Amino acid sequence: APQYKPSNTVQTAQQNLATHTASKPTQYQSNWASQLDGLMSQIMNREKFSYDMNADALYQQAKDMYTNQANMGMQNAMAQASALTGGYGSSYGQMVGQQAYAQQMQGLNNMLPELYQNALNQYINEGNELYNRYNMVANQENLDYGRYRDSMNDYLAERDYLNSIYNTESERDYNRYLDERNYTYQTDRDAIADSRYEQEWAASEEQ
Repeated sequence: APQYKPSNTVQTAQQNLATHTASKPTQYQSNWASQLDGLMSQIMNREKFSYDMNADALYQQAKDMYTNQANMGMQNAMAQASALTGGYGSSYGQMVGQQAYAQQMQGLNNMLPELYQNALNQYINEGNELYNRYNMVANQENLDYGRYRDSMNDYLAERDYLNSIYNTESERDYNRYLDERNYTYQTDRDAIADSRYEQEWAASEEQ
């Protein structure tokens, strides 16, 4: 009996499966991993909030303004006190000047809670910005990975489909081969049996 040889249909199905299998998507490579790691490091390692008025540019501007106004107020108050005392310097004039200076500088102290809150709000806003940037990049990462998973699922579905076709065609083709082989075998057996019968009949006729 001839050896089994896959049909053209089976060979085509096998080639289609092999070609598709070779086109498997490569392993996922993130384009955002380094940015996510960097942002996460900034978030996790961020220093706790603290307020240093000497490092606050707004405080320094306000301090300069209030100091200038306080000096002017002190000089005016001392000049008025000097006029009242006939132009002679006195401890009273100095006391009035110092009081005017202190009253003006109190305005700077009154600003500290507002300046503190402004600095705190800025710290909070910067933190929120880091979170927003992280979430934006993470969303892009999720979109990219989702597209990769879609392509992988499409690949697997097509592979299973082509594999099913190959298995079906292989089984059908091989069963056809077995049927033909069995038919040929049985035909040959029948021919041998007929030949033996004819020989035995001929031998019995000669007796």
